[in-house]
Amino acid sequence: SGGQELLAAPVALDLLVDGQEPTWDAPVVPEGTPVPAKADALVQGQAGGASLSVKTSVEFDGMARIDVTLDPGQAVRVERLVLKIPLHAAVAKYLHANRVDLTRYSPFYFCLRDTFSGLIPEEGWEAEFYPFITLSNEDVGLCWFAESDELWHPEDRSRAIRIIREGEQVLLEVHMIDRPTVLEKPTV
Repeated sequence: SGGQELLAAPVALDLLVDGQEPTWDAPVVPEGTPVPAKADALVQGQAGGASLSVKTSVEFDGMARIDVTLDPGQAVRVERLVLKIPLHAAVAKYLHANRVDLTRYSPFYFCLRDTFSGLIPEEGWEAEFYPFITLSNEDVGLCWFAESDELWHPEDRSRAIRIIREGEQVLLEVHMIDRPTVLEKPTV
């Protein structure tokens, strides 16, 4: 990021399980041999009888892998699981979204299929699942990516990814679950 603040506020996981928001334990840094190019942390919690685990690994170049595990133990009702990433508006001027079909081998197909690139519209932007979303200005930015939406349960699939302008910030919302969904087994 070249020393420029990207986030307007902390990244948040908006979660509601059986009508309860989560309570979180203090973060833990796993024991073991530290790796100079990477930092790991683990946060655990509870919500509505379900166990929660958020494992984060941040590499030297800023790439962060975040694995969220929700273990219901028994059937629970998840009303909401939304990732919220608030960026400074000065950082998030442009949007690049690319949907990739890995069943094709042509690099031209990879680059051209269902791509949106340009200024973030004043009214924001909504779309179904895109595995790559980049919000940036001319110098810095943030790229969010996910392997698939296989376990997602958005109420409206065409609004699973939302970019919302809110004054001096731009909010990237990833709606993995936003309709009541019963989970009976661990979900990552």
